[in-house]
Amino acid sequence: MNPLTPGQAPCPSCGQLWYAVSADPSQPPRCPKCLVNLILPGAHWPGAQQAQLPVDVGDWGENPSAPVAMAEEVPPYQPPVPPQHYPAPQQHYPPPQPQQPEIELEVVRAPKPKSRPQPQPQQRTPRAPAKTPPQPPVQPASKKGFLWLGGVLIVGAGVGFALLSLRNDDSQPNRSEQPHVKRDDTTEDKHPDDTGRASVRPKSTPSPELLPEATLAERSAEEVASNSLLVLKSGTLANRIIAAQRLGNLKDQASSALPTLIAALENPDPQLQAAIGAALVQIGAPKPGSGVERMLLTALRSKSPQARAYAAKLLATEPTISVESVKPLVATLRDELPGVRASCAQAISKVGPKAQAAAFEPLLDLLADKDEAVSHAAAEAILTLGPPNEALRPVLVKRLKNGDARIRLVVAPLLAALGTKGDDTLRIWQPLLKDSDPKLRLAALNALSPSAELIAEAGIDIVPLLSDPDHAVRKAAAHSAIHFQKTIGASSAIAKGYSTETDPAVKLELATCLVMLVEPDLTNVSAFRLVLKEGSPELREQAAQKLTKIGRDAQETLPELTACVGHESPAVRIAALKAIAALGSDSKSALPMVAKVFDNDKTPVPVLVAAIDVLGAGGAEGATHLEKLIKKTTPAEVKEQMCVAFSQQKMIPDAVQLWLVDQSETLIKSREVIATTLARKGGNATVEHMLPLTHIYKPAKGANPPETYPADYRQWVLSVLGKMDLKANLTQETRVKVSDRMKYLSRNDKTPEIVTEAKAVLKKLN
Repeated sequence: MNPLTPGQAPCPSCGQLWYAVSADPSQPPRCPKCLVNLILPGAHWPGAQQAQLPVDVGDWGENPSAPVAMAEEVPPYQPPVPPQHYPAPQQHYPPPQPQQPEIELEVVRAPKPKSRPQPQPQQRTPRAPAKTPPQPPVQPASKKGFLWLGGVLIVGAGVGFALLSLRNDDSQPNRSEQPHVKRDDTTEDKHPDDTGRASVRPKSTPSPELLPEATLAERSAEEVASNSLLVLKSGTLANRIIAAQRLGNLKDQASSALPTLIAALENPDPQLQAAIGAALVQIGAPKPGSGVERMLLTALRSKSPQARAYAAKLLATEPTISVESVKPLVATLRDELPGVRASCAQAISKVGPKAQAAAFEPLLDLLADKDEAVSHAAAEAILTLGPPNEALRPVLVKRLKNGDARIRLVVAPLLAALGTKGDDTLRIWQPLLKDSDPKLRLAALNALSPSAELIAEAGIDIVPLLSDPDHAVRKAAAHSAIHFQKTIGASSAIAKGYSTETDPAVKLELATCLVMLVEPDLTNVSAFRLVLKEGSPELREQAAQKLTKIGRDAQETLPELTACVGHESPAVRIAALKAIAALGSDSKSALPMVAKVFDNDKTPVPVLVAAIDVLGAGGAEGATHLEKLIKKTTPAEVKEQMCVAFSQQKMIPDAVQLWLVDQSETLIKSREVIATTLARKGGNATVEHMLPLTHIYKPAKGANPPETYPADYRQWVLSVLGKMDLKANLTQETRVKVSDRMKYLSRNDKTPEIVTEAKAVLKKLN
């Protein structure tokens, strides 16, 4: 190192020596070029340490407001010229050769170039000359040969030693031992290179310095962020760590620094990565923009756990994720942090079905993750990938057979959604019907239920599930039980399950099976009632039909049957009305509801006909409702059924008998029923009402010509009179009227059939 004379001070940055004269005795002098405090051995300044420090320690707290030292450049130190000798090369010596005593050589060293100052050579210990064994004397050569050979060797040796000296003289000297070169703002550093020649390199730019900690409170957030960003880009490692910490302390005010922070994650230093990761968490989410996703993917590849967690969490909250991001997200599913794995799975779910090809199997593997949150996130992400395609069937089958329990729980419904295919379907699913996990039992039932044939084949394993502890399994088993027609013990198992079931939904399914599979029986009446209340229209219809077969013993079902009378389905209404009619006179409570169906003109005719059956079977109260109906205009089908209903009554009022006589002209199909009814119940009023019907012409209506009665109708009236007990049921006066009319017809009517019927009536009177 160059000796320092009093008043000289080296610059710790550029190494230049200056004569230092400070304008302020309380402040250290500074280098006019670098503005760095000069090193003055033994000096003390306020807030500074002793100056006896190595040059490369650098500045120890310069004051920006201190006056610049008045310094003059110290001329380069010229060391004394050493003796002309060169150290022996350490590496480039050729192996020693046997000396030729007859040739005496003298080494001549080439002079060094005078164009540049020579640095002080390193002091090396010369290598001792190799000892050579004594050589036998050799005959001297000719004088000319010696001279020629000696000259060549001398020249070659001189050139070689000159090159070696240039190389060895410049081998990594200390900076303090280099000759000082005058510097200014336009010069470049000059130093000897490995060849001994002066090389030129650009002047080094000093690293940006951090704002002093004491002044941060006086600085704005923008100033601190700007300085920290500058240091983070090109500062020293220690300062970059501090800069990252300062940016994190600014929180959301430093959101614009996120790209730089994430870019700085490329530095492998763990302390810097940890500082950046903490800063990212403190700053929070970046502002929305087109480059956010790419920036977060960069952070996702960081070695910093905090940075990866930060990026994964924000990616999981992004509204949309591009398809191009699926592969890096899938690669991160193996991250050591559970939170990163879970967030990446959530981010993949934002892509949707387009991510199925790349992410389906990795997400299946993630289902077995030891962290429950990660497994749950993977399961939800798989559901967002859409239904699996047929190409994934082998993967699903393999995982269903050999996978982890959590994988099987997710795979089972996905495979069931693909449907049954192949001969091995039953072999795949039937073992799961006995699995200890209810979700797998349920998945197996759902997979087999679309195929009635498969359900029937597996029925022996499904029947026990009717009493399964899990209500979802019981419900699915009950839903499948409709295919148990040939399964041994199915009916009793269904009935038992219905009697013990507490879940309303499962109870309804079992009741449905009873309606469809079990014959009408009083033991199943409660099941039929449940179906009437909650079953589908088709099942309600079937339940009512079963109750119709049971008859009066199903009286307890009357409330449910009555409610079905107002059902929107005509088939349900008709079946319910028939079941009520089967109850007979025990259906009194339902008659008012039944009679109301005639108040609606839009009531279907089949429903009205079924309602007539109920009224006809309702005894005296039902007959009362029927009598009210004869005054209403009703379709012919309804009138025909009314005739049948009246024929079943013990007592038929005269008004009803007259209505029956009037309807007989048009209701040809009902004439037989009416004739039977009148022959049994007809009295004076009915007979006197029938006598005018034996005339050819009807009573005239206004100025229109009178209409005639059909001949077959006249004949039918006479036949009805002939069937009546005229002697017992008629008064003497009425019998005389009948006799006179029959005598007239037998003498004057031109229709032979009429004459024959009239004579038969006369014969019965006599």
